[in-house]
Amino acid sequence: MNKMNLEAIKARLISLGFDHEVEEKLMTEICFSPSVFDVRFVRPSGQDEGSFLVHIERGTSGEYAVVHYTASLRKGIVLTPASQVMAERLGKIDWKLIVSYRTAATDSIDLSILKEAYAVLVEAAKMTEYPLILYKYWAGTTLEALVPGIASLKSKYELSQRFYVSEEHTAIRSDEAIRFLQNRWTERQMQQGRLQRRQAEGGQNQSASVKGNKRKPVRKK
Repeated sequence: MNKMNLEAIKARLISLGFDHEVEEKLMTEICFSPSVFDVRFVRPSGQDEGSFLVHIERGTSGEYAVVHYTASLRKGIVLTPASQVMAERLGKIDWKLIVSYRTAATDSIDLSILKEAYAVLVEAAKMTEYPLILYKYWAGTTLEALVPGIASLKSKYELSQRFYVSEEHTAIRSDEAIRFLQNRWTERQMQQGRLQRRQAEGGQNQSASVKGNKRKPVRKK
């Protein structure tokens, strides 16, 4: 990859609103000369979290170009006080180091770190909100697949949308993408609220109908 192409990709990512460690993330992938690769960015959005997976491909000319990115909004997790204390203990553990050791990317690790991680997980597993505690800190990481019921949790707390990038059209910036997803989330909550009200009203009407159709018992002479 030539330097001009690298600078062009950097400029494109910055124009999309990605300005943290752009060159480092690009060089980490480009040094292996892949035909396609993805670069991930994470950005807090109030109590929520926005994550972006930027897809980059090498064209027939041999130069790389940003093709699209997927924006994901993960809503903030509200835990009970006891679960929050446990979640904070979980958050203090260096899970990246543990994963690195687990995959043999790191040669050694302090045994006390593993013992603390084990103790926290055993204690957390006894709590009702155990899956939610893990999801709060493991979502979007390589440990995500270990969260019980992860598919259901992602459906409940996350929204995603792909945005395409081309020279012919003005690309949607990452901050605009998050606002779009926030609006979609609000719309979904409103629709769920309306559905719940209709179901409640339907249940009340059915109950009233059943009562009205009841006949008085006939007394035998």
